Amino acid sequence: MLSSIILNTDSESPKNLNAFLLSLGLKKLKNNPDLLKIGEEQSTKIEDIRKLKLWLQKKAFSKNPRVTLIFKAENLNIQSQNALLKILEEPPENTYIILITPHPRSLLETIRSRCQTVSLEKPLAESKANKKEKTLEGLAQKTILERLSWAELEAKSNENLPSYLESQINLQHQALKKNPNSKHRKNIELTSQALSFLRANLDPKTVLSWLSLNLIKI
Repeated sequence: MLSSIILNTDSESPKNLNAFLLSLGLKKLKNNPDLLKIGEEQSTKIEDIRKLKLWLQKKAFSKNPRVTLIFKAENLNIQSQNALLKILEEPPENTYIILITPHPRSLLETIRSRCQTVSLEKPLAESKANKKEKTLEGLAQKTILERLSWAELEAKSNENLPSYLESQINLQHQALKKNPNSKHRKNIELTSQALSFLRANLDPKTVLSWLSLNLIKI
């Protein structure tokens, strides 16, 4: 997962957001000096982006990732976005910069091109299709928390994740033949991208968390 992220969601689902933050490696969300929130109570201004730059230059308090949350990013004006763009061009190590907005297209293309977009949906009803339980198609039916729990468990217990994803891609191709649609194609693309991330030696938990959050319900 890229260190710069656009969360395609609103700020009305704190449980989903908290689960996502914990999946990035944060150990606590309250009174964490390595977690900076901007624009939660009032619109973000250019001064806030400048303060962010200074905050990022300081030494982290722990070895865990530092995270900056920019709420209602769709309200950032051009000046603020350009100032933020300079930060995104050379992001600090072990740091996530997260822009939260239900309208990613409102951001400059240059910002979107430097960010990984992740959709945080509202919790879904638990699936009754037991036959799909162990497939990625079944995972797409689950809630955000269930998806992240799956990612953590698979990262710890599955000794051959590339082989597992290859088998899932084959299953997805079979499903596509039976029911051709854009959702199947998109999930195949996402799973293939996750497989390439694993082969590039990216952190398995991070890769599976990204995949699980982006899978589309069919």
